[in-house]
Amino acid sequence: MVMSEPDVKIDVEILKRDIDRFSGLFDRLDTTIEKLTEVSGGINRMLAVHENRLEQQEELTKHFITLMEERRRENSDKYEIVQNRITQTREEMQQEIKDSIKEVVAKIDKLSETVNKLEKWKYLVVGGAITIGFLLAKLPMIEKLLH
Repeated sequence: MVMSEPDVKIDVEILKRDIDRFSGLFDRLDTTIEKLTEVSGGINRMLAVHENRLEQQEELTKHFITLMEERRRENSDKYEIVQNRITQTREEMQQEIKDSIKEVVAKIDKLSETVNKLEKWKYLVVGGAITIGFLLAKLPMIEKLLH
């Protein structure tokens, strides 16, 4: 099947548009990673402030040492749970990002393969057109020789 030049141009424009879409996807992934980093930092600061307040309260209220120890243990457990959840969520998101990147790379490879095929077709069409043009130019000479 021989593709016309407008069809090739349309296909190339479609490929350009698809590459622009992938660029937008990478920008959104970068934004997501930045926001996750900010959220993680905020949670860590919040947890640090919370733990600091607990320690100050323990020093000021010696009457409630036993109660404060229980609360600190509870908070420590909760902190560990939160840390585990954060770690698990981060690992899951990193895996999702890796999977997305693999998917994008696979699509880019497929697009590259398609572009290579289109280039081969372009050269075949150009070569065929040159050959036909050459033969048409020599047709009067060939007819002259045959008669």
